[in-house]
This record gives sequence, C-alpha cells and structure tokens, in this order.
Amino acid sequence: MGKDNYQQIGLCVTLLLLAFICNAQSIVPQAVNSSGGILKQSNGSLSFTIGELAVFNLKDSQGNTLGEGFMSGATISTVINQVIDHSVLDLEVFPNPSLDVVNIRINNSTIDQLVISIFDLQGKEIYKVEYATFRNMINIDVSDLVAGTYVLYFKTRTDQLLGSYWIIKR
Repeated sequence: MGKDNYQQIGLCVTLLLLAFICNAQSIVPQAVNSSGGILKQSNGSLSFTIGELAVFNLKDSQGNTLGEGFMSGATISTVINQVIDHSVLDLEVFPNPSLDVVNIRINNSTIDQLVISIFDLQGKEIYKVEYATFRNMINIDVSDLVAGTYVLYFKTRTDQLLGSYWIIKR
C-alpha cells in the first residue's frame, strides 16, 4: 500500500470517529434526593421518608412518551411507647436484649387480669397470652422469634392499654 492509501484510510477513520462523536449523547450526572425526618418524644416517635428515584420510559398507543423522572412516594412509621402507670401495674422486664426468655417481674398490681402481647415492628401480633391470676414472675419464651426489635404490650381484659416496652431479641 502506498502513502496515499494510508492517508485515505486515516481520513476515513477520522471522519467516522467525528461522526460518532457528533451523534453521541452526553449524560450529565444528577442527583435526586429523597427527604425525611424523625420526631421523638418521651412516649414515642414518628419517622418518615418521601420520594424515590424512578427511571423509566412509558409510551402510549398515540406515541406520547414519559420518561426518566422523580416519582413521589412516602413511607411513614410510628412507634408509641406508653409509660406504665406504676400505681396500677408496677413491673420490670429483663433481660433486654434477650436470647431465649423475657422475664416480667410484677412488683405490685391492682388488677387481677392481665393480657400480654408481642408485636413485630410491622404491627403484626405474634404472641398473646391472658392471665386471670398471676404470680410475681412471668416468663415468656422468645427463642423462636427472629432476631430483632419487638413491642411488648400490657393490657386489661377489656383492651385498656396499661403500657408497653421495647424488647430486643438477639
């Protein structure tokens, strides 16, 4: 091949690269952030998150296109921690965190019936027991629970909330 052929090939390659560069799209990095917050008091908390990034392309039958955008969504969770009135029910919950058994020591009580429930953080009741008469110590087997945080509720038989405790299963 002669010198002219190499120049022609070089010119063709340069033109081809220039054509690709001119038709290429440039994507500028952008951030779309969600927002949220948490509010806390002595008897509970509220946390929320709003917004999520959604990248999509939708085309309807008439050729209209919607693509790449911000989709608003919301997640809200509430936790209420009721303080127990110790003049009605004075108790201790231990050990916390626990591996196998949660002990409830009742120091003093003016009620004769007690309902104890355990809820997971999604609000699903996973344990419930009713005591018509109870001693000073109640033991709850939590060995079958998945490791995590739960809420232990104390209620009367008429469903009056006496109080709640956070318990952690290791």
